Amino acid sequence: MKLIDIIDLDRELIVKFLVKLGLGWLFGKKYSTKQLTKLIEIEKKLSHISITTSKFQTSNQASEFIHASVVISQNYFNSVLAQTKGIFGLESLHDLNITELARKEAIVRLKQKALLLNSEEILGFRITNTSLKEQGGIVEVIAYGTAIFNKSQ
Repeated sequence: MKLIDIIDLDRELIVKFLVKLGLGWLFGKKYSTKQLTKLIEIEKKLSHISITTSKFQTSNQASEFIHASVVISQNYFNSVLAQTKGIFGLESLHDLNITELARKEAIVRLKQKALLLNSEEILGFRITNTSLKEQGGIVEVIAYGTAIFNKSQ
């Protein structure tokens, strides 16, 4: 093989790689946007369920401890983009985005559990998150609280 053939082959591989990377990013972005839109819709439907963080608030009504957990991994294509931005000294908000997404998802799941129990109030709400960067950028969020049953129960 001549040097020109090798250069052309390398160009072809680079173009294929960039096309695949672009398509992956495009479809991943579309899926993420769709997922976030759906999550926001569910969040609005569950907005009537109140959440209180007070440690010492009590209720004479029946109650039950509820919890919800979410584990989200980084999107590979967003991770590559964030690393590329880092090379040029630009700040990446990608880690913040997956943490916020996981927190929203955990709160929605907690409210859904409260709704299944016919509860419209969660007392003693707490939320905690763990970021496992050495495991490839995984975020775990756990939300918990006490669901207070409606008076009619």
